[in-house]
Amino acid sequence: MAVQKTLFLLAVTLVGLLFTLLKVPAGWLIGALLTGIFYRLWIGKLQFSDSVFKLALALVGVNIGFMMNMSFFSNLLHFFLPLFVAIGLLLAAGIVFGHLLHRLTGLDSVTSFFCFIPGGASEAVAISQEYGANEPIVAAFHSTRIFLYVLTIPILVGITNPLPSKTGLNLSDYSITFTEVLVIGVIIILAIYLSKLYKLPAGTLLYAMLFGFLLNQFVLDIDNPPSLIVAIGQLLLGGIIGLRFTRETFKKLKQVGKYGILLLFTFYGFSFAVAYLFTVSSPLDFLMSLLSSVPAGAAEMASTAYFLQLDASLVASLQLTRLITIFIMMPVLAHLLFRARARKQ
Repeated sequence: MAVQKTLFLLAVTLVGLLFTLLKVPAGWLIGALLTGIFYRLWIGKLQFSDSVFKLALALVGVNIGFMMNMSFFSNLLHFFLPLFVAIGLLLAAGIVFGHLLHRLTGLDSVTSFFCFIPGGASEAVAISQEYGANEPIVAAFHSTRIFLYVLTIPILVGITNPLPSKTGLNLSDYSITFTEVLVIGVIIILAIYLSKLYKLPAGTLLYAMLFGFLLNQFVLDIDNPPSLIVAIGQLLLGGIIGLRFTRETFKKLKQVGKYGILLLFTFYGFSFAVAYLFTVSSPLDFLMSLLSSVPAGAAEMASTAYFLQLDASLVASLQLTRLITIFIMMPVLAHLLFRARARKQ
């Protein structure tokens, strides 16, 4: 198994490098994602521990933390109202789409509800299990949704982004000093340890961002965060996400039927409309609004923003706010909805 994992990581790195040399937007992430999918579908099963995924989150988070400064927090307040409007719209749409999924396919209401919750996939699956939902179907819907966002949004943003981007391979951007390695290593250990003590959605990413910010502001002064750290994080994230996209995912989607797949893609399209409303009500352009508001992974969207030379720290902060808000509201909404339906019956 160790040999298989080593060969897989080598393949992920080579494909990610190829995509980066070809100037594919977020080439490390897209290359790793496609490699993971190919391996899982055509070669076999391979599973990494949860610690590897947390390592990837920490690698992305610490680099974003290095980019933050004190003025960032005052600027962040300007985006909270548009963000919570976007969260409200996505939640409302999730409830409506879940109801339609139940009515059109005959899938039970609990499973249908959790299929369209626009929060973290692992959190949605875990909570859905507590309510007796069909966990594999919930996982299939969320895996497919995240796959669509992670694959298409970096490419869309890269094609339409007028700013220069780090889509090529400039070796000077990937250099790293011994001090940076030491500091980043300590931050990663602390972030992973805290994420086990105090569980939050993408908690490792959040803690790594916080420690990176504090150390860079008050202890060190890292002007140019090394791109190597984000690249490794993207390779691990993309590879692990790709390995989760199994043949069973296709079977579960086929089991739900064409209406379920149509609703999934419609919800995907609806999130673009929400991003447009976010643009109208905030100072952000559409590309930044898209990266900041869509229900995709915080680390994936933030690292994409980093390589496109957009504001990765803002994207990460808004995405984390969305994840934590929905994480808090998810069990409350589920309780209220299911209690109301039980009364009607």
